[in-house]
Amino acid sequence: MAVGLAQVQQLSAASLYGALFETGFYFMYILTFPISLWLMLRNGGKQGSVNKVILAFTILVFVSTTTHWVLTVIRLQRAFIVNGTTALGPALYYANMSDPLELMKVSMYVMGGTIMDFMMIYRLHLVWGRSYLIAVIPTLATLTQLGGYCIQMSKYAKIKFIIGALHDKPVGAFIIMNYCCTISVTVFCTVMITYRIIRKNGLLKRAANYNSWNLLKPVLQIVIEGAMVYGFLALLVLCLYVLDHPWTFFVLDISPPIVATNHSAILIRVHTLRNGSSTNGPPSGGSSHKQTFSGERRMMKGPNGETTPIKIIRQVDFVDDLSSFPMQELHMRDLPSHRIQSPGRIPRPIQV
Repeated sequence: MAVGLAQVQQLSAASLYGALFETGFYFMYILTFPISLWLMLRNGGKQGSVNKVILAFTILVFVSTTTHWVLTVIRLQRAFIVNGTTALGPALYYANMSDPLELMKVSMYVMGGTIMDFMMIYRLHLVWGRSYLIAVIPTLATLTQLGGYCIQMSKYAKIKFIIGALHDKPVGAFIIMNYCCTISVTVFCTVMITYRIIRKNGLLKRAANYNSWNLLKPVLQIVIEGAMVYGFLALLVLCLYVLDHPWTFFVLDISPPIVATNHSAILIRVHTLRNGSSTNGPPSGGSSHKQTFSGERRMMKGPNGETTPIKIIRQVDFVDDLSSFPMQELHMRDLPSHRIQSPGRIPRPIQV
């Protein structure tokens, strides 16, 4: 990403506005983070189980986002106060990509993005019945992206001072590869989760004439909306980088608090909806992470026109923030597989 001196001067303006907007978004995140954490611990404590993976991801996102914001403020002070005695002082300071604070800041950005990628892969793993096979491709892509970031950081550390270039040219291919991997993981996980949920609803409609779309629709909305925010920011950074635009750093600065706020908002929505939907069934108790509610009987038509009684049960799996919705499940003990009138076999119940 080779740029001229005029664009380097724009870098100071982009970094200044980036710091201001990042501060605003960070304070929005500070308002939502404790609420989401409190809801997660409270609801998990009531059910006797808190998803430790999602909890760990949430805390790590807070650490990376907060550290990124603190480093942004420190660099802002050094650029405009310590190095602001000359007109080009702030621009030249921000153009120094080997500055230890800049390297730490980029590391926090990479950490936050990697956490969000693995969180999406973890949800994909849960939705697909805890299948590890479905998570192989996105995991390999995320590890490849992480390796590219390590190479990028090592190149930055060797650059003493840059005037007229914001990136070492050989690193450009790795930067493009990293964002392509991020976008690919986001699209792949979102599409596969959506397919699984829609297929689940279609399966219930064919086998038991039961439409669970009203319960599945909120899950789809949360998955798609969260992926759109994260994917859009990654795509925007990639486009600005390809266009050699110095305002790439503006988007890089504001991305961590926006993504973190979106994550906290998702947790708040999920646990609020779970509290509301829990009134549809009896109170759950016990320490198990999976609660089975009393269900209803329905008649399923067989291939020869005969009817078979089956039981539709309410099942809540508290293993994940997206698994907290009451889902209608076909209880396999009550469902004779040789009388199923649907293409293929009925898969085991999944947690969504």
